[in-house]
Amino acid sequence: MTGSQGALGQALKEQLSVESVKSIRPLRFQDDWSLGDYSRLEPILIDIDILILAHGSKDDSSANESNCVSSRAMIELFDDCRREAGSRLLPEVWFVGSEAEIHGSWSQASRSYTESKRAFVPFARSYFDCERFLYRHIVPSAFASPMGPALVSARWCSAVALWWIRRGARYVPVTYTGLAYVNFFRFLFWVKPQSASRIIDEKKE
Repeated sequence: MTGSQGALGQALKEQLSVESVKSIRPLRFQDDWSLGDYSRLEPILIDIDILILAHGSKDDSSANESNCVSSRAMIELFDDCRREAGSRLLPEVWFVGSEAEIHGSWSQASRSYTESKRAFVPFARSYFDCERFLYRHIVPSAFASPMGPALVSARWCSAVALWWIRRGARYVPVTYTGLAYVNFFRFLFWVKPQSASRIIDEKKE
């Protein structure tokens, strides 16, 4: 799990730990991976069944690399590692998106964050159709965190997300506004899937 020290990451880790989860392995930024360097993740990802991407950044200078490019790179590497491992268990990827996918940016301060989240959506749509792993797209409303205040807590978001996932949902609306429900139709029928270029291969060249 990336973002395990963030508000939602901590809440997910806490609630998953009381369920039948064998172990939760935090993927720590700078220790296990950094922007543009994901090679240290290879020996870890080969033994992971579910990759949870809950990290994010609102820093203008790194928002796209943090919120879009890094997620694509880690999903690509995870897919490669799991195929190499030859596991019979279908691996899963859980990605934490945002209702900003549909409503856009409310302010100039959040513009880079919003654009980076929206930039990932066509790739998410492609992963949604992938048969090599099961992709779950989690779309929460704003929740209280160090990134800003909100009406609901990260714990509430985590509980709602896991409620949907237990019932087999692959698109996971976590909402008090209703926008995530509207976004489902946009995501499924409007967004054109875009295959990711091989980021890992590009880094090696």
